[in-house]
Order: sequence, then C-alpha cells, then structure tokens
Amino acid sequence: MDTRHSDQNLQSTPSVFPRLSYEGHYRCPVCYYGELSGMTLMESFGCNFCRHIFTADLQTQVLRLADHAQALSWRWDGRRWQPSYAGDPSRARTLAIVGSALVLLPTLVVGLAVYLFPPLPDAPGAWFPVGWVGLTCLSHLALVLWLAGESYLFPPYRALPIQLSRRLSRR
Repeated sequence: MDTRHSDQNLQSTPSVFPRLSYEGHYRCPVCYYGELSGMTLMESFGCNFCRHIFTADLQTQVLRLADHAQALSWRWDGRRWQPSYAGDPSRARTLAIVGSALVLLPTLVVGLAVYLFPPLPDAPGAWFPVGWVGLTCLSHLALVLWLAGESYLFPPYRALPIQLSRRLSRR
C-alpha cells in the first residue's frame, strides 16, 4: 500500500467547514446580531451592528477584540465562535468573590440594623425596613451585574441597548 498516495488524498480533500478569512462574513461573537466582514485596506474585521473592531490570526483561527481594554478572544471552529480564555483563571474567581462581597456585605449591614432595631409591629410602615433590605440587595446585585456585563461583553447585554436605540430612532 502506497502511504504517500493516501496522504496526498487527505491533504487534497477540501475542508468541510470554511476557514476564517478576510473575504468571508461571520456572525459577531460579541453581539450575536451583527455580521463581521473584512475592513478595507486593513487586516481586521468590523461588526456592522455593534461597531467593534477585531484583529485575526488566520493561522490559528483566533479573533481578538481590538477596541476593548480586556483581552477577549474567540476561536473559529468552522461553524461558530468558541470563547478562548487566555486570561488568568484566578481573575474570574477573584471577581466572583469581590462581586459577592459587594452584594452581601451591605445587605447584611442593613439586615442587622433591622434585626437590632425592629419597628413596632402595629406601625403603618412596619414593612419598610424589610423592603429596604430587599432593595439594598437588588440594587447592589444590579450594580455587580452591570459591571460584569461591561467587563465581559455578554452578547445579550451588548445587543439590547443597540436594538432599543434603533427601535426608538424609527419612531
């Protein structure tokens, strides 16, 4: 059996999935709504919806977000983008601990104050301190989720404001 002939057949067989190239059009990995296409006279991609700019390494099929402080990257598998985590894994753990502390500590302080100084049971506003504890927890949770959305560019978080502004501008 001639192994050289079988190796040539494997190499000449076209790939089932297209490789990343500047001539192609791909779904944006940030907003999942727009389309990436190669930018004229540049070796980069641009999204027509969220307006982010990406640089690509065509050899390794990796796309990197160029206009963001955090180094976000995705690997093209021929059909869709796979997140490529090149950062420090302990960073996510640290951010989760800090985020949890930002939600829990203020809620515990307000809850402790309500426990130590409870309102009179027959007072008309007896529900207010418990509602204040809930509002403290929800507002701090919203703050942490907003910071996580800004930092990690979650696709639904990025697409919603753009879609809302486009709908409001049509009116």
